[in-house]
Formats: sequence, structure tokens, C-alpha cells
Amino acid sequence: MKKTILVLALSALMFISPAWAHGDEHEQHHQAAAPAATDDLQTLKDGYAALQAAAGEKAFGKIHEIVEGMEPALKSIGKTHKEEAGIAGTSTLLEKILHDLHESGDAKDVDAVTSELKKFDGGLQLLQSRLKAAPAGHEQHTDASSPSKMSGVLTIASPEKIVPGKDNILTVSLTDKSGAPLTLDKLKEVHTRKVHLLVADETLEDYHHIHPVEGKSAGTYTASFVPRKATSYKVWADITPIGGEQQFVSSVIKGEAPCASLCIEKSVSLKSSSGGMTAQLSFDGEISAGAAVMGTLSVQDESGKSIADLQPVMGAFAHIVGFYEDFDTIAHIHPMGEEPTSEEQRGGPMLKFHIEPKKKGFLKLYAQIRRDGKEVFFPFGVLVK
Repeated sequence: MKKTILVLALSALMFISPAWAHGDEHEQHHQAAAPAATDDLQTLKDGYAALQAAAGEKAFGKIHEIVEGMEPALKSIGKTHKEEAGIAGTSTLLEKILHDLHESGDAKDVDAVTSELKKFDGGLQLLQSRLKAAPAGHEQHTDASSPSKMSGVLTIASPEKIVPGKDNILTVSLTDKSGAPLTLDKLKEVHTRKVHLLVADETLEDYHHIHPVEGKSAGTYTASFVPRKATSYKVWADITPIGGEQQFVSSVIKGEAPCASLCIEKSVSLKSSSGGMTAQLSFDGEISAGAAVMGTLSVQDESGKSIADLQPVMGAFAHIVGFYEDFDTIAHIHPMGEEPTSEEQRGGPMLKFHIEPKKKGFLKLYAQIRRDGKEVFFPFGVLVK
């Protein structure tokens, strides 16, 4: 089989913030941050339990009082972690759910209250997992002495063109700003991996999620994929250096028949079939730029029966990646609910996720699941207003 070698060079700015760089007062603030977040989270848990009890008793008058007691805790968490998009976004989403729960209680709508409580439960579990994953007692900072945002550069040395239908071998070289190898011990594990490569052609019709392995040289990683298209492809490297934030850096590999201009087919579709299964997306509200919204992914077999035996894939029962129509920006989409803790666990048929689009326009989504040992991708198209 013909092999094509792809070399990627990535320069990433790493940062680890020493506590002494911010002075004693700042360090005391750090030490207080974790207990405060823990107290706020407990307030939310207690409030959720009280809301469940009130809903069970149909004591709608209590819902307003309980919600008011929970809102300051959410605002506190959002303010404390305002530079951490995952935590801040989830806090904002939970605030919206509480608002809707309040209105449903005032309307004495039992079904609506039950529905909002289920949403809150999923969001609360996500918030808890994200707070647990956050650096203990530390916040992200954006001042000159402690930059939290990184800039990276990705260049492709070869091949000059993608070879469709053939096994293309990728060799990835990762270095920090000084040119030193960026080895696995310098990267944070995210979704069970430290390096993710997202590869898509310029029509966004062919997508691959690839996990490279370490190469012989320090800071190099290798993987392979078989492109279906003759168009150009873009490779995004998804990494999170320890002490820094997640970043996507990208570069284009020319194809044998590249598009003369952007050639994405902006087809809106919330239903997709692949691998003998059908998947559907639904959203709890309008998809708007800058607004958090909850979504649901459901999967059925060929007979229309709901599937509840999805296997874990990268520490979850489903993953969704989004590409904006500029063929450059990646959408951050977060799975919700409890994550599997063993390979024997199964999930489905309804999988919740949280999205907060940053841009208007067309957004291509790919849902990735695993069943019977096989990974399956479902493409969707949505329009962000």
C-alpha cells in the first residue's frame, strides 16, 4: 500500500504559573477559592434535592424561594471561574434552567418542572466534573505575568498533496516556544488522550478523529488515515499543555482537486444515518451566537428501536465536534451527565450536551459513538442565528 508522509510542526506557548509570582495576598486568594467553590456546589446540590421534594409534593410556591437561594451560588462559581469557558458556560446554562424552572413552577406545570429538573441534574453533574478537573485552588489569569491563553503555530512539511483512497501516514512534531520537544509529560490528558488530531476536508464531508502514538524522537507522534476526497484537508491539533488552556492549531494540506473557494455545502439537517443506525439532534431552544443551549442526541437502530447499549468512547458515551463555515474555527461542545467509569458500562438512548456558539452562520456537527466495538460518525448541519 502506498504510504504518504505528513509532517506537522507545532509551536505552542506553555505556561505554568508559580504561586510566588503573584504575592502573598494573591496566594491567599487561591487557597480560599477551592473551599468557596465547594461550598457553592453543596448549596446547589442541597437546592436541587429541595426542588425535587417540592416538585414531588407539588408545592409550587416553594420553588421560587429555593431558586432564589441557589442563584447566588451559581453566580459565585461563574465569577470565580470566569476565565474557564467550560465552567463559566455551564454556570450560565444552569442559571437559565433555574429561570425556566421558576416560571414553570409559577405556572404549576408539573411536566415542565420535571423536564427542567432533569436538565438541571445533567448540568449539575457536568459542573461538578468540571470543577473537579480544574486546578485545585487556582483560577486562570490573563495579566502579563500569568497569561492563560496560548498561541500556537502548525506547519506542514509534507506531503504537498493528499492522496485519496490511500493510507496517509502522519508524523506530528510538537515543540514549545523555545523549540524544545513537547512530550507527553508536558501535556494534560483530556478525554482519555493527550493529543487529538481532527482532520476534515474543505467540503466538511469527510472527517477523521485521530489519536497518534509517540514516535522515536522526543516530541514526535504518528498516526494514519485514509482520505475519501481529492479536495484539500485541514488538520487541527487539539492539545492542552499543563498549566495552560486547550488550544486548536491548524494548517492545510492541498488535495489533488482543491476547491477554488469555500465549498462547504450548507445543508441544515438534524437527522443522520450511518452504520445501520439513525441519529437525531434536538435543542431546548434557539441556537444563537453567544447563548448557551442544551441539546439531545438520540440513536435508533434500523427498526426504529432506541439504542441503550452505547460503549464508552474517550471517557463518554458520545462526542460532538463542530466546524464553522469559515473552515477554521472549532466549536466547543460539552457532553453532560455522568461519565462511564468502566468499559462494561453502557449508555443511551438519550445523550445530553451543552453548546454555546460563538459565531453566526452554518455549523457542521459530527457526533461520534461506539457500538459493538465500532466507532460511528453522524454528520449534522445547523444554522446559528
